[in-house]
Amino acid sequence: MAMPGLRDIARGNLGIMTLSAGIWTFAGQLNNPFQSLFILHLGGTPFQIGLIASIAAITRIIPTLIGGQLADTYGRKKIIIITCFMMSFNALVYAFAQDIRWLIVAAMISALAHGLREPAFASLIADSTERRTRAQSYAMWSIIPPLFGVASPFIMGTLMDRHGFLPMIRIGYLLLFAAATTASIIRYYYIEETLPATGPVKMGIRELTVDTLSGIRETLGTLPRTLKVLGIMGVLFGLGAAIGQPIWVLYATEDVINLSLSQWGLISAVKTITATLVGFPLARISDKRGRRFLLIPSIVITPLAIVGFANSRTFVQTLLVTILITVLGSMGMSSGQALFADLTEPQHRGRITAFWSITGTMRSFNLRASPGSLIGATGNLLGGYLYENHNKPTPLYLQSLMVALAAITGLLYLKEPKNPPPIPAEE
Repeated sequence: MAMPGLRDIARGNLGIMTLSAGIWTFAGQLNNPFQSLFILHLGGTPFQIGLIASIAAITRIIPTLIGGQLADTYGRKKIIIITCFMMSFNALVYAFAQDIRWLIVAAMISALAHGLREPAFASLIADSTERRTRAQSYAMWSIIPPLFGVASPFIMGTLMDRHGFLPMIRIGYLLLFAAATTASIIRYYYIEETLPATGPVKMGIRELTVDTLSGIRETLGTLPRTLKVLGIMGVLFGLGAAIGQPIWVLYATEDVINLSLSQWGLISAVKTITATLVGFPLARISDKRGRRFLLIPSIVITPLAIVGFANSRTFVQTLLVTILITVLGSMGMSSGQALFADLTEPQHRGRITAFWSITGTMRSFNLRASPGSLIGATGNLLGGYLYENHNKPTPLYLQSLMVALAAITGLLYLKEPKNPPPIPAEE
């Protein structure tokens, strides 16, 4: 049977989510590459960058647990819509922030909304894919929305160089509010529920807590061995991502490589273009040859690429290393997410996603992805502390070590699943 094309994969929920995410991403990419610099410009320090990220990560823990239970019991759509509107209005808090206390509040609101939304969001995407084209579906989900924001970082970096950092990033967040609200409205009208509610909603704290804990215990008992190994790899990779992620922009622009903001914005744009060019072909390979075929080489080479970034000293060197890291991330992203979806049953996806999110276990083996709560908080604090109090490359070398340990685990223990969960009727 011929492999379905992009048009077939993009029908229904996945197409709507991709379009709305693209609109959101157009404005989000005006700000995201410069988020750590925003903290510095409002009087923060590198350690406080890690501290704010850690506060947000811890804030996500309880909402994510509750969100997983709600997603698997009461459906996906309502949770997604409510939290999307929360996140869109939170952009206004960022836009009018006067000091880092505002950013702490905004980060906590964002963490609350993300925590409640993440299990339902990830589950709806997984529900809307078919196993034989799952890696390609995740590739489309991963590479098309960023296309909407491919020029955004370069445009914003250029405007910041000309007109000042703070005025332009505030305008960027106002645009994010408008774009996120538009995307939320599209989702409200066009997304279809994939898991209808199985009972009346229990909104009491006691009921939610009891249901959540019992649901997690039940779900953990269903995990196959391969998924547990994937989880260990995700923990190690997530810790590495958390240690290094917040300080990359500081290393590149403020302290070591000394790139301009427009150069950093251009590199961010090249990342998006590169991911677009390689993402879908690599995903087709994953669907044909198996998830492990690309996942393991990606994680094995990534530590060397991180060391390459740590030793870059020019724009061209940084650009070339970034392109390599982006290709490796594309190899690991679709394969990792598809393998996770292959190994989880629909009725447990929300709770497994919630558990992995609060621990910081990454499903997407891509350094651009954000780790979750516990590991994210630990890594962010450690990375910020090391960057401020030791040699600047130290967090990057530690990041490389953690990813290398994930690679060794995968090489030794990760097997291609022979008997994944049965395909549900809707697939």
